[in-house]
Amino acid sequence: MKEEKKHRADESDDTAIEIVDIDTLDIPARKSTPHAPQHFSPKQRRAQLLATVGVIVLVLALLLGGNGAVRRRILSTVVPPTPTATAPIALGTDNFYVESTVGWGQLFIDTKPIAHLPNMQNDAPIRLARGTHTLLWKSPPFQPMFCTVSVPNNYPTDTCKYDSIVTNPHGMGWKISFALTLDSLSPTYRDALTTLVQATIDTYTTTDIIQKGGVYVTDDMGSGQAVASEPLKVTTRYELRTDVLPHVFCGPFAFMGGGIGCIINQQNCHLFCSSNNSYAGVSQDIRFWNVFSVVRDIREYTTMSGTVVLQHQIDVLRPNNAYEHVVPLKILWDGTQWHVTLNLAENAASPTSYILPPAVCDKAQNAVEQEPALRVIPEPANFSVSTSAGWNYTAIQTFATSCLGIVTLAQPGSSQAHQIPAYCLYRLGVFLAANDIAHKYWPNMPLANAQERQLAQQLATAYQTGLTN
Repeated sequence: MKEEKKHRADESDDTAIEIVDIDTLDIPARKSTPHAPQHFSPKQRRAQLLATVGVIVLVLALLLGGNGAVRRRILSTVVPPTPTATAPIALGTDNFYVESTVGWGQLFIDTKPIAHLPNMQNDAPIRLARGTHTLLWKSPPFQPMFCTVSVPNNYPTDTCKYDSIVTNPHGMGWKISFALTLDSLSPTYRDALTTLVQATIDTYTTTDIIQKGGVYVTDDMGSGQAVASEPLKVTTRYELRTDVLPHVFCGPFAFMGGGIGCIINQQNCHLFCSSNNSYAGVSQDIRFWNVFSVVRDIREYTTMSGTVVLQHQIDVLRPNNAYEHVVPLKILWDGTQWHVTLNLAENAASPTSYILPPAVCDKAQNAVEQEPALRVIPEPANFSVSTSAGWNYTAIQTFATSCLGIVTLAQPGSSQAHQIPAYCLYRLGVFLAANDIAHKYWPNMPLANAQERQLAQQLATAYQTGLTN
């Protein structure tokens, strides 16, 4: 009985091992026998389930309650990251040239100062390693400017402006520009600079005399005209414009095209835009901040005794469209104060009458462009006058408010060299027929008086002298 109880106990014990003679087993002959699957008792399976559930609960608790570093460590262990291929770097896209519109300053890349800024004409570019880099430009008293750039390029996230490629014998690379404007200055430095610019422009204030019978514009609409009943003194000064006004006519026509808004290279010149490489007559001295500012001329009419007849008269090209003008300036900060001068190249080929002073010929050219009647001669045969070849303009510093438009036509039966030119004097916003042929071409144009005809002849003589020299 004891042996039977022991045998039953052994049968109920899953851990018991029974040794059996191999000869007593009925196993078919075969080359190999696979291992039998391991069977776990209910007790073992319950233990495994509890252990698995415990691990899951622990991981969830750590993921929900732990910090970011712990979560990333757990996830990288439980779910290893999927390997990703390294993006290739296109040829030259890890090379960069950096420039600033201000001629002084220091570049930092990832907080490291760059001792030498490569010249885009003859130096090898800066080469950056793979990754994202921070570029910082410091040029006191301007506020620091910074941006980020990636290698390879990441256009959606990079904040540096690099939209053109520079090539030279030493390499190729992206050009990154830091364009500084008046908005880059604190109010104190900005006010000091604009005050000095206005004082510099004030030195070009001019005066003129309208004799009795002279014609002048009387309103900002550009349509009202008056005849002086007595001699009048005209004072013309230039006013700096720093309000961002996109809907004004802007000159000079030579390179602005008489377009709407004083915009150059996507910069609004009311906030001072870079004049580098923008105009042949402008100095490119890299030690300075070479800019275009925006001005408009304001006229005041008084009697010879000082009584005001008309004040704050501005030039217009069309009704309600003011005319403004960009002026090149050369600006320097010496560490203590600003220095400002008019920025004209010493060997400028273009006449200064298109810049300042007097800028009057540019307004005359724009007026011709805006007025179709000045480009057609009604008599004798509605002859079309090309604004590029038919009209020529001249002015001299002594008469800052006057520009002579010279129209020479090659009519049938006579060469252009023997054709009498028409003299159209642009003065104080009005075109005047200053000789008989001009009156014949444009009979509705107001006639110049004796003084104005004499002035037109002086300008014509100066023009011919300039052609022969």
